[in-house]
Amino acid sequence: MAQVRAAVRAAGLPLLAVDDREQVGDGFAERLTAACARAFALGHERLIVVGGDSIDLCGDDLLRAHEALDRGDEVIGRDHRGGVYLIGLHRSRFRENAFRALPWQTDRLADALADLLHGPEELARRHDLNVAADLVDVRARLRGRAAWSFLFEADAAAAVVVRAVGGSEQAAVSGVPSRGPPAVAA
Repeated sequence: MAQVRAAVRAAGLPLLAVDDREQVGDGFAERLTAACARAFALGHERLIVVGGDSIDLCGDDLLRAHEALDRGDEVIGRDHRGGVYLIGLHRSRFRENAFRALPWQTDRLADALADLLHGPEELARRHDLNVAADLVDVRARLRGRAAWSFLFEADAAAAVVVRAVGGSEQAAVSGVPSRGPPAVAA
């Protein structure tokens, strides 16, 4: 989560945070869709949605997504397992029901989302934390770096991260409280 916050700060983009207390819906898809719909209802024309488990995210990813949105393109950043770590959306093209119906939290999400968005700009593939094996991978990649603290933060209602709560959506990673909807940068 700290890595995501640092990337958002580095990009200098405004944030709209939706924490656990403000989430609406019974599952990941409903909560994420509701968070996006809420941001659009507040008047935001474009959103960059970022996963709190996106450990490789950097400010350049966010700036590239912002530039693509400025050009009128939508954006996805695929993760290494077929999901996404970043989604760039325009209010005028947001289809709430279709978005909610995507195969969230599966290895089919990136392809389905790319189809829904009709060929979005794609960012570089990045890693995120979805299963215990991802911790082993990130540990090897971060060996010798002082970057471990962000993996085990106790701040469950972090201002930057929109999180889902509920037993079925808990990450299989010990120490990572839950896998939930990502942060929504407006």
